Amino acid sequence: QAIYDYTQNGDETTFQSNADLFIKNAEERMFEDLELNVFKSTRTSALSASNRFLTLPDDYLNTISLAITKTNGDQKFLLKKHPSFVVDYITDYTDSALEDEPVYYADYDAELSTSSSVGSTIMVAPVPDTGYTCELNYYYQPASITKLSVFRSLTLGNAPLLTGSAG
Repeated sequence: QAIYDYTQNGDETTFQSNADLFIKNAEERMFEDLELNVFKSTRTSALSASNRFLTLPDDYLNTISLAITKTNGDQKFLLKKHPSFVVDYITDYTDSALEDEPVYYADYDAELSTSSSVGSTIMVAPVPDTGYTCELNYYYQPASITKLSVFRSLTLGNAPLLTGSAG
């Protein structure tokens, strides 16, 4: 209710039905722009031979770094590039003669606008010649405040707590 009162849109149904979406969009923008250390995470995964794609965790927001473990056990950090660079790096991804140890990575199809990163992937180049263990350091998307019961009780029942006004 506090948001509706503050924006003087309390009686407008379209605004009311989209308030949670406005909040989620604002949250996503802040998390992407601020890059707070508290929202860092690390996941270990695997790149498969002859597959240039790596599926990202469900809570993925933005990549900090991607490293592979080479066949000799050394860790190698890949260089982040624009997707067009990675696509152009190798002209034929189906040619196994061009497969090699990955050097570059790029965001391929981040699903950030859906409030869920399910299905987001990173692509690497060259296409991996063998399987590699990889370590992804990334910023994750925490649960939206619109899903928290504490937020609901503050916004719907206790407007002075959020607006700073006394009744």
